[in-house]
Amino acid sequence: MAQTDAEPPTSTEQETQMRTRVSAGEQVQRPLLSWPLAVAAIVVALVVVLAGGSLLLRQLTVPAGTPLGTVPATVVTPGVTAAAIPTAAAPTLAPATLPPAPGAVSTARPTTVPTRVPTPAPTLGPTARPVAGATEAPSATTPLPTVAPELRREVENAYTQYWDARAQAVWTLDASPLDAVATGEELVALRRDVDQLRNDGRAIKAEVQHQYTVVRVEGDQAQVLDRFRDFSIYVDAATKQQLPGQVRPDESSAPLSTALYHLQRGDGTWRVERGERYANE
Repeated sequence: MAQTDAEPPTSTEQETQMRTRVSAGEQVQRPLLSWPLAVAAIVVALVVVLAGGSLLLRQLTVPAGTPLGTVPATVVTPGVTAAAIPTAAAPTLAPATLPPAPGAVSTARPTTVPTRVPTPAPTLGPTARPVAGATEAPSATTPLPTVAPELRREVENAYTQYWDARAQAVWTLDASPLDAVATGEELVALRRDVDQLRNDGRAIKAEVQHQYTVVRVEGDQAQVLDRFRDFSIYVDAATKQQLPGQVRPDESSAPLSTALYHLQRGDGTWRVERGERYANE
């Protein structure tokens, strides 16, 4: 029998409608994803969020002009050594320079210390000029005429007495002992030297080391070759104290000279007639 709008539904129809509604409700309440897929989705979302935050942080911290995503393969960090660390210089505590007070007069004055000019050391060599044409000293090692021993000793004694008298004359400024050991131009030159020392107010403390050889004796003429080192200094004529700047030279700085002395025999006595000095060594 047909049902009208005014008639209520039967129990069978009601049950059918209820089931239809329940099925519809179950379809509405059923989740869209299963729980494994949901967990995976959440993890992916977290990764995306973290990656975005990291990218944002790098943009904020990386200097401008540095391309993003570029990571150096190897980073070399140089070691810091003690030599690489600059050491600050210690501060110098210098007194501050204050401007002078009004009316103040500076009492500091530069002190001028007189400079003493050293006196050249004397040279006790031949007083005569070298003879023209004498370019080199004869060598005692070359073959020389044989000199009789008696004559050689006579010449050697006369030569040493010449130097002794000469040292005494320049020390005492008395030229009289020179007459017995020198003659001719040598005696004139030695006397002139003594007079000059007396006028200068100084004397000579003579100290000479000799290496001499009698190279020739012919009649009344003899020759002595001498290689000597001079340690003499100037002293005051009155006090005999060494003058300013005068210091006895040592072995390496004392002048070394070579000279050939000519001796002449007269009245049985050998005297130095002249000397020829060669280049200092």
